[in-house]
Amino acid sequence: MAFLESVRGARFFDGQLPQLIKHLGALSTDQLPKLTKAIDGVTAALRGPVQCQLLPDGAEPDENLLRDLYLGFYEPADEAAASSSPKYQELTAQLKAAEENLRKQLSPGAMEAVNAYTQLLVDRGCVENGMVFGAGFKCATKLIAAGLAGKRGQAS
Repeated sequence: MAFLESVRGARFFDGQLPQLIKHLGALSTDQLPKLTKAIDGVTAALRGPVQCQLLPDGAEPDENLLRDLYLGFYEPADEAAASSSPKYQELTAQLKAAEENLRKQLSPGAMEAVNAYTQLLVDRGCVENGMVFGAGFKCATKLIAAGLAGKRGQAS
């Protein structure tokens, strides 16, 4: 893909270049040597090696990350360490206290019914989360593909 056909190229030629020309036209002749020196510095920097680090030092790329993420073998919450969150710990303590309160007030049969109902809610929530995650993953993939394609003003 040529630079002109890319999103960055279109942004440069449609917006940034006209603004640059406008500002250059407004410069006085005594400002030109400073501008030339600045442009030479930018040109030298652009010709140098590109410094890019996508992963932290020592980290290895995971070739199966997207596949594992989509199939449910990767749990992003593990990265977030949700269990170390003060809010998570507070809610867990409240849940334990509420469960103990229910155990004290309900008969064993009623408690079994509450547990069965709760389990159904959890199971349904897991299915719903999976559906929402799949939809979000598909949407994110489409957005990434659209961004990489660099097509502006066209709906797919």
